Amino acid sequence: MLIPYLIIGWMLVSFYSHGLFFSQERYPFDLLILAVAGLYLFYQWIRHESHRSAWMLWPFGVAVVFLISFGRAVSIEGNLLQVVEWVSYGCFFFLLYSWVQTAERGQECLMKSIPVMGLMIAASSLMGWYELLAFPDMVQVTNDERLSAAGRRLAGFLQYANTLGAVVGSFYFYHLMWLVRNSNSNTSSWVRRLSLFGLIVYLPVILLTESRAVWLLMLVIGLTLFIIWKKSELIKYIILGTTSLVTGLLLYPLFLWDVPTDTTWYSGLIVTALAGIGYVLLIERLLPLVEKWHASTSAQPSHWLRAWPYGLTVIIGLLAADLLFGGLISRLLPDTLQQRATTGIDTWSARWVSYQDAWSMIKDSPWIGHGGNAWSILVGTYQQLPYASQKLHSLYLQVWVETGVLGFVLFGAACAVLLLHLWKQKSVALPAVLLLLSHAAVDFDMEYGFVWFWLLLLVAVGLKWDTLTPASASPVSSPKPADVWLLYGYRVGMLLLIGGSLFTIIQFQRADQAAAQAYQTRDARVALSHLERAIELNPYHAPYRLDWVSAMDAKIAALPPSSQDKWQAMQKHTLQEGLRFEPYDTALLWRLGLLHGNQPPFLQATDFFEKSIQTDRFNKTNYEAYYQWGIETIHQLRQQNDDQAVHTLAVQLIHHYKQYQQLAQDIEQHRNPMNSKEFRVTPNAKQTIETIQQITEGGVP
Repeated sequence: MLIPYLIIGWMLVSFYSHGLFFSQERYPFDLLILAVAGLYLFYQWIRHESHRSAWMLWPFGVAVVFLISFGRAVSIEGNLLQVVEWVSYGCFFFLLYSWVQTAERGQECLMKSIPVMGLMIAASSLMGWYELLAFPDMVQVTNDERLSAAGRRLAGFLQYANTLGAVVGSFYFYHLMWLVRNSNSNTSSWVRRLSLFGLIVYLPVILLTESRAVWLLMLVIGLTLFIIWKKSELIKYIILGTTSLVTGLLLYPLFLWDVPTDTTWYSGLIVTALAGIGYVLLIERLLPLVEKWHASTSAQPSHWLRAWPYGLTVIIGLLAADLLFGGLISRLLPDTLQQRATTGIDTWSARWVSYQDAWSMIKDSPWIGHGGNAWSILVGTYQQLPYASQKLHSLYLQVWVETGVLGFVLFGAACAVLLLHLWKQKSVALPAVLLLLSHAAVDFDMEYGFVWFWLLLLVAVGLKWDTLTPASASPVSSPKPADVWLLYGYRVGMLLLIGGSLFTIIQFQRADQAAAQAYQTRDARVALSHLERAIELNPYHAPYRLDWVSAMDAKIAALPPSSQDKWQAMQKHTLQEGLRFEPYDTALLWRLGLLHGNQPPFLQATDFFEKSIQTDRFNKTNYEAYYQWGIETIHQLRQQNDDQAVHTLAVQLIHHYKQYQQLAQDIEQHRNPMNSKEFRVTPNAKQTIETIQQITEGGVP
């Protein structure tokens, strides 16, 4: 069956495209999904077919919540992109669900194709460790021991180590569960062997990411799985889990020792491949013996299994105490793993502060949120302390910030119901889905479109849909009017969402193409024409307006002074229009300050400058630039003998500087800066204000 491999191929391409982290890279994938889903939905309509299940509709519900939040959205473009993304997720889930429901053995075939995807992701990541693949930032290099014990963290094509660890960890759990359930002779041998081989390949990747949250969650989930196993499955689970873990720990130091140089032996790759082959041969001989032993002892009472809750509690307690106090097990681990597990814990404090800032945003708009991309736009305004990351490390808080209580409840309920049914069915996808959703609570994995598609794929193949949806019934000659209108509304609503999303993506793509043509040409007039076209197609994208204003500067400079006012007014109008859609855009506000700063009254310029600084409070460069503009303007006003304007502007600048000083003093009280992000009054800013005070004869009260 070809379709499963087309799906897996599509998933791999999305993974190798930065995991679809950037919106522009998502456009071709979203267009394909939306187009196919729209055509299939229309085909269903013509054939009078429908699937009586609400499971495939919940992503569309989140998209509708984003539509509702347009009333308070801080970014129209960000909100539109979120609508498109969630409609795309809904269409992907809808297509998977429909195919699994209609194709004979479709779910089984899709399950069997997953090992290919997992191995290619893991193999490409390990090749990136040795720089055999040319892709930027596949390895994060740092000298900060709080971020890495080995100085190198494997990030793969996702370019982010923590997310790679969560993704590969989910593959490990999926294959571990699948092998425990399907290790008998009836299972396709090549699928079983690829899955066994994958258990050995995945663990070095997970360890090389140095993601402590992933390690901890995998430990907790792995121990919790003792709850769901039967006796025979529990024995196989212990064998597969412990042997693969020990093998992974033994392989891990090889990758640290054999770092990429001119004389690299690639020992990590070679030994891992050999270990994987040996592991497949060993386990294929061992598991049949285990099954025979179980068959011979199945009549005997399994008293020891009844004590699993107590044993599990003891095991967790002993492991936690050992790792916490540096006991025997922790000393057996490689030094880098010991160091990573026990140092740099203070980086979590930055996340905790960011969670408090997110809560402040939630309180300001609790019901419908601030709209898509709200955190990235508002973080500079709300953050109490300067911290390095501009991404909110929590999917659930981000959903709450962007969609309010309405979206948070809908999303949380959907996740809870999915996990509940996976648990009831003891699904092979349960631990993988649980790892992805739990790690998303402390990181921004779900910023990657690939992670969402992988999660939805796991749900589609992991659930037994025939137990969740009513059996197909014969056509009813006279359906109830309420059912007819409900089905009609569902189809029309989905088609409207799909059509609107397609239109939005096409418009945004055309705008990007027009802007690209503007950047490539050397003719200023042609560049302006292309940028105007880009603004017309996507008026919400602030960089187009800023680039148009910059291109217009060259044209204005060539005009006589008497003709410049008209064009400068056009520049101001263009940027002001941008503020309608992006009122908190730092660059837009700053550029408006510069435009208004070219001519009196200058207080309007200071208003834009200070609003711009307020949206990015811990950017010290902006403070320096603001005060530098102020002193240059004061010199200009003194030449014009406008003492009143000099006095007014000086008062404004010195008052703002005092606020800057107070903010710096408040931050200085925190002796341990977040992620080494310090915030102090810069010498340049201080010197500029002192010069202003001297110019104004002793300062301004």
